[in-house]
Amino acid sequence: MLLSGCESMKGHEGAAVGAGVGAAGGAAIGAAAAGSGNRGTGAVIGGLIGGAVGGVAGDQLHDKK
Repeated sequence: MLLSGCESMKGHEGAAVGAGVGAAGGAAIGAAAAGSGNRGTGAVIGGLIGGAVGGVAGDQLHDKK
């Protein structure tokens, strides 16, 4: 089952890279924007949103090559 999951990513490598970069960037921005008392929550929310947006953007940009 684990190996078949990797097989389904063929053609969507940009989505994986975009999701990783988006999650890292979103977590950093979310932590900075949340303030001192809520940095963990801000990082989690920012990471989730950034990962989703980055995954879609990476997939779209990779397909245009």
